[in-house]
Amino acid sequence: MRNFVKRLWSGFPFFLKEISYLISKFTPFFIARPRSVYISFYDLVCDGLCIMCSAGIAKKKGIKRNASTEPISGEKFAQLIKQLKKLSGKGLLVSFTGGEPLLYKPLFEILELCRKEKIKFSFTTNGYLLNDCNIKKIIDSKLFNIGISIESLNPEINEKMRPVPNGTKKTLKGIDKLIIEREKSKSDLSINLKCVITQLNYSTIPDLVKKYGKIKGVFITPQPYNEFDVPEVAEKLWVKDTGKFREVINELILLKEQGYSINADLDTLKGFITYFESGLDEHGVYRRDLLKQSMKDKLIYNDCTIGYSTIFIYSDNGDLTYWLCPYMHSIGQFSEGKMLEEIWFSKKAMMVREKTRKCLRFCNLSCTRKQPLLDKILIYLRIK
Repeated sequence: MRNFVKRLWSGFPFFLKEISYLISKFTPFFIARPRSVYISFYDLVCDGLCIMCSAGIAKKKGIKRNASTEPISGEKFAQLIKQLKKLSGKGLLVSFTGGEPLLYKPLFEILELCRKEKIKFSFTTNGYLLNDCNIKKIIDSKLFNIGISIESLNPEINEKMRPVPNGTKKTLKGIDKLIIEREKSKSDLSINLKCVITQLNYSTIPDLVKKYGKIKGVFITPQPYNEFDVPEVAEKLWVKDTGKFREVINELILLKEQGYSINADLDTLKGFITYFESGLDEHGVYRRDLLKQSMKDKLIYNDCTIGYSTIFIYSDNGDLTYWLCPYMHSIGQFSEGKMLEEIWFSKKAMMVREKTRKCLRFCNLSCTRKQPLLDKILIYLRIK
């Protein structure tokens, strides 16, 4: 009972953020502050070759990227963290992706700073570097959540999407080691296994859920392949067997009802079917023009308010740029010298928020990831 009360209390600041979000959405008074921050260093080196990632596509084509192990200095990252704390206060989750975060040299210094500032921090890794040394550092850092990308338990399928020899074995070994060490140390670390839904792997996703979905603190997040980000492989990855795909989604719904931890509510899971069906003609052939038109027809009243609760931060030639939505205009840069709080409440930011509420793009940032408040609370209580 004591642990349950502790979990409830730790989640209370996030609940207050939800209230301020609703006030900002439904009244003229904008008081919302970010509860989710996504920091991506696309010029951070990566040891992967994922075919659904622009960096992986570039590597395959032999295109050289100006990537390094420290595209943004640890000092600048630390300044950013302190500005985020001042802007958002309590109830803030910072998620870091790359490249490969475990190749970022100052990573564990940043984790220590977030621990001191009482900021919940998460990062997503491909799992290849989850060795004993890094696992110990992760546990000791009091990391809130770690995302691990895995598309299938089947190496043949997983390595078609993530073509690194023995990559599946490395990732699964890292996951299993992390779970064991977490239990030994009685850590609160939650583990989010992320899989991109495609034609290649959708039938194997229930196996991943069955293997890990009932382990305390572990949950699985299926997310549909986003054609707009990496269109080069759309024909290969778009789910075309929508009848069989529907059967898989129904199995996932049943597993969720049986207590397996899937980070998607029932409407979201069913929405994945509609999403993939929208890109197919009457012959089951993928057509981008149909997808665009279908999304335009369906999302006239999308009313996307992602910019009320979220901020995206990207590295750009040694600078940091701020976005309320990656598909809109940037709202500012670190190099401008303005405090992030000023940028968040600026006229420019409010104009971008108005545009997002009229957005017709169907994306997996918000359109396919909508969750009721109760579902958010239940997931938080399960992973914390």
